[in-house]
This record gives sequence, structure tokens and C-alpha cells, in this order.
Amino acid sequence: MSAEQNFDYPEVETYDKDGRRSLRELHNESYAQLLKKGWRADPITSQKEEAKEETNNKPPLPIYAFLSPKHTPEPEPALWIIGGIHGEESAPPNAFAQEIETIASLPDIGIPVVAIFIANPLGYSKDWRYPDLRRGMNLGHSIGDSDHLLPLLPINFLRFIPRKLKATSKESDDFTKWVLKMGQIYKPLLVVNHHEDEIDPDPKYPDRDVIYSYAYGTERILDIICPMLSEILKKCGYKIKKDGKTRSGNETVKDGFVRNARDGSIDELLASGEYIRNFKIIEKHAASAIFVVETIIHNEKPQSIAQRASIHKEIIGYYPYLWKIVKES
Repeated sequence: MSAEQNFDYPEVETYDKDGRRSLRELHNESYAQLLKKGWRADPITSQKEEAKEETNNKPPLPIYAFLSPKHTPEPEPALWIIGGIHGEESAPPNAFAQEIETIASLPDIGIPVVAIFIANPLGYSKDWRYPDLRRGMNLGHSIGDSDHLLPLLPINFLRFIPRKLKATSKESDDFTKWVLKMGQIYKPLLVVNHHEDEIDPDPKYPDRDVIYSYAYGTERILDIICPMLSEILKKCGYKIKKDGKTRSGNETVKDGFVRNARDGSIDELLASGEYIRNFKIIEKHAASAIFVVETIIHNEKPQSIAQRASIHKEIIGYYPYLWKIVKES
């Protein structure tokens, strides 16, 4: 879709009790500003709520990636921006809208961009974590599920066996195929995936308002950037778990980040130098560095959408600096 073509996101009722803007407003009034600057909106796939009755007049909700103009037909390194993987995480999509001019200016300083601002519009519209489940960390199906493309075990002679034999949904199959295809053109150098997490209400976790994030890449790059991002989060008022174990006890935290997790996410897929198709290992470009920034949604002491979005706006402002570090490393 070029800048000259009409862009009109469908009208759909959007949950707004936390102050989030509607899907239509975000896309038509904010994200579409990129099209005037020569970006294009590439439809990845769409989501449609399953009908509980014989007729369901709700329109399918497209998932768009916004691609900055290419100045060469050759593949080039790019910054990938991802948000809205989980529907209750409304601050990042709203932060992107507020910083759309900042994002629009990135190609002007030599940073090609792939931006997926809302990867789960159905969940966003309903305040559901997943398209098919309101909440439940390990029960719903995420748009970014990538286990069907990743090896079951990190053993060479078994690496052709995927963790799952098929994608968890048609949408995740479409999404991961698009990522693999577009990754050959806009080769991910740096990926920043913006997330939020609701605080676990279980009182057995006394540190449930202490956060840690996730990162992928070489130790050299992560040793530089992870402490820096943790310090930014700390200055914005978050309590950071700098070192130790995650709440589950299964992963190690260093400098506020779990490093190179095998979690079946789109982040792990982007970080991988290979994937599996039809029980064959296929080499691919691996992102140099990925940072999955986690902030919190505090239901007991709720913050406004503006307060929650402010930290993500802060991170957006650091994109050029992060890009410089990763590119030079």
C-alpha cells in the first residue's frame, strides 16, 4: 500500500476503561501519518472474532507492518519495532502514536524501519491477552508463537525436529511466515519489542512489582545495553531485579534481563540463525540484538495510560543510540 492509496482501518468497538485510544484512531490518525512520508503499510494477516451466533458482522482486523522507504533494491539492515503482542498491554501502541514523528524521522538518519505497532488488534480491542483467551499466561495462543519453527532440543542431530508439529493458529503461521520473508529484505539488526505485564496478585510473590526484561544477542552487546536499559527503567520509577532467578526459578537474570531464553517467541525466532521447515534446517539472518522491554500494569495502584506510556516513549527516544551501539559492535 503506497502513500497515494487510501488507508482506512475498520471501525470496531475498543475497550477504553484504561484510557487507550481506539484501533481506528491509532491507525488512521497516527500511524497513517507515515504513509505521507513514503512509508507503506503491508498487511501481514487479519484476525476475526469467532462467531458465537450464526451471523457475526464484526469486520476482520488487519495486522499491519509499516515499512520505511527503501533506497536500494538490495537487502539492508533494519530496526524492527514490535508492540501489542498481548492485548492488555495498551501503553506501547499508544506511545508509538505519540512518538510517530520521532519514528518517522529514523530513516532520515540512516535507520531503515519495520514497525508492527499492534500485532494483536483483536486482543487490544477486547483487553484480552490473547486472541482466544482473556488471561492465562500459558493457555492462550499468541500471534508470535514460533515453536513450530524452532528445534525441540539444542542437539545437532535432532535439530530438525520442531517443538510443535504445526503452528498454534493460522494467524501465528501467517505472522511467522511474513517475518521470515520480510527479514530477507529488511534484515533485522536491532529489534525492540515493547511489553507490559500485569502484577501477579498472588501474595506469595513479595517482589511482584519488581521487573526484569528479556534480551537476545552476544554477551558483548548485552553487557553494554542491558545495564543501560535497566538504569533507564529505574530512573522512571521501576524496581529492577538486577540479578538472580526469575519468579519461576527456571531462568537467570543478569543486569535486569533474562538472556537468550528458549521461550518459543517471535523474539527467539528473530534471534535464531536458522529455522525448521518440513523437518529441514534452513539458515536465515539472525538479528544482532533483541530487547524485550517489560514494564508493569499495577492494578492495585493503577496508573494512567499517559504514565504507563511515558517509559515506552523514553525507550523510543533511545532507538538511534541503541542502533549506533549495535551497528558498531
